[in-house]
Amino acid sequence: MAEPTPEVTTTPATTTDTDKLKALLVALGHDVEAEWDHLIALVQKAF
Repeated sequence: MAEPTPEVTTTPATTTDTDKLKALLVALGHDVEAEWDHLIALVQKAF
């Protein structure tokens, strides 16, 4: 039997580290400035 999925709550400890996210996107060759607003909107929509 599968374990129940724990409820996810947003706390300061679980918020997205934007500096790490930007660094990852730059490393992957993304134009961060052009995509940033869109990415933030997607993250907020997901939570």
